[in-house]
Amino acid sequence: MTLPMEKTSIHDGRFDLLWGREKDSLLYGRHSGAVESKPEASASYFNMGNDCKSKNRSEEAIAWYQRAVSVRPAFAEAYNNMGLVFQENGLLDASIRCFQKAIESDPNLFQAYYNLGVSFASRQDVDGAVLAFQQALALQPDLSMAYNRLGAIFREQGRLDQAISCFRREIEIDPGNAQAYNNLGSTLHDMGDVDEAIRCYQKSLHLRPDHVETRWNLALAQLLTGNYLEGWSGYECRFGRKSHKPSSLEITGVPQWDGSSFVGKRLLVQEEQGLGDNLQFVRYLPMVKERGGTVILMIDKPLVDLFSGLNGVDKMAECSSNEARDVNVDFHIPLMSLPRLFRTTLDTVPAHVPYLGAEGQRVQSWHERLKAFPGLKVGICWQGNPSFKGDRFRSIPLKAFFGLAGLKGVQLISLQKHHGVDQLSDLPGHVSIADFGRFLDESTGAFVDTAALMKNLDLVISSDTAIAHLAGALGVRVWVLLQKVPEWRWGLEGDRCPWYPTMRLFRQSHVGAWGDVFQRVLYELNDLVLNKDLANR
Repeated sequence: MTLPMEKTSIHDGRFDLLWGREKDSLLYGRHSGAVESKPEASASYFNMGNDCKSKNRSEEAIAWYQRAVSVRPAFAEAYNNMGLVFQENGLLDASIRCFQKAIESDPNLFQAYYNLGVSFASRQDVDGAVLAFQQALALQPDLSMAYNRLGAIFREQGRLDQAISCFRREIEIDPGNAQAYNNLGSTLHDMGDVDEAIRCYQKSLHLRPDHVETRWNLALAQLLTGNYLEGWSGYECRFGRKSHKPSSLEITGVPQWDGSSFVGKRLLVQEEQGLGDNLQFVRYLPMVKERGGTVILMIDKPLVDLFSGLNGVDKMAECSSNEARDVNVDFHIPLMSLPRLFRTTLDTVPAHVPYLGAEGQRVQSWHERLKAFPGLKVGICWQGNPSFKGDRFRSIPLKAFFGLAGLKGVQLISLQKHHGVDQLSDLPGHVSIADFGRFLDESTGAFVDTAALMKNLDLVISSDTAIAHLAGALGVRVWVLLQKVPEWRWGLEGDRCPWYPTMRLFRQSHVGAWGDVFQRVLYELNDLVLNKDLANR
């Protein structure tokens, strides 16, 4: 379990620590001198170190712990606490060596194993972290926080059964732990047991009603199961989340719109969250306009061109512009609060499409360019933004589409930009995918050329990305390939989407199973080819 004790100098401007192989001890600088001969002094130095540690005087704490172990070389607790100071200051290698020295000095010190696991996890050494936490539990079977850490690692790795076992054991040990119920709920949600996840979230909130992340998780689960009214209400807690992206414009002294008539007034609708969210929810703007006067949409610059001429908008302002900072309005509303105000249910989703359009001249230009491709023209998009936490579950390797490229009468056309485009350089010789990426949206805002190209396609096939939303908003036929437990907007079952009438959903039968999805897509795509051939005869 221990790392080799190489001679290593660690210096960050605050601490100087030299590990020496010769005496297997710490040599310290600022307090250097003759080593004290009284063993009882080590306890005093240890206590001084603890006092400095409690007061966040890290450098002094390290110096006192160094003195303690110089007097008592097998002082496990001093090594352990010194490791904690390094850990708190982000010096993970130094902390790991300290915890290892603590374990060498006292192999039964379960705290050192646990702390070692935390440092390994912070350094992304998953195997080391798992082993350390398991050793801590072997010594202290009721160490609930070790189960918490192990559960988090297993969940991140997709080992969901093991994660669930860890969180359940944590709850057995500490039944009043609200966070443990939230973690268990999140993992059950990942597994697809959303009803049980909801019960866990509710239990967590019973124990800790003010926990924002649990309230958020509950709202997403309610939306996923189609309980829109409660889900929209809970969705408002997003503004209290640490990870929420605040609006670029702070609205002070301007009341939030309550959905009532605002005739003769000015309302600012503010974009938020991702591109797909904005593409999906601008559908509400005509409904907003029906209730009042001037509607101003504040949007990120890349989407301004695509949204020009959007029904229900009188004026657009770029988020980062001087115009945005000087905007004069009577009310404001975040875009994704509109479904709550309009009390949207599955039966009342405003699903009229298209509500976005493409420039006629660009549509014609792409029509001429695509004449060279006979047969069924199918646009594909496989990769989302990898910075999104769940991207590894929703994005698909391009090679999964190769079987579609081999279907006679089908021409695949890449709609991919930026992330994932590199996969086009590894195409086998028998796979033909037309790539217009360098021509798409280079001289315009986001999706302007892409929208015009889509209007000339027979079909778009996409993973869960903004491309799927764009196709749906344009009224283009689109097939969306979904992970086993998708985002809330796609629901848990069915092949139709209430938000986009021209969309069809292809769902994984179990986590990570794209093979079955593409078998069904291939079968349906072959049907489209045959039907088109028959129509052309």
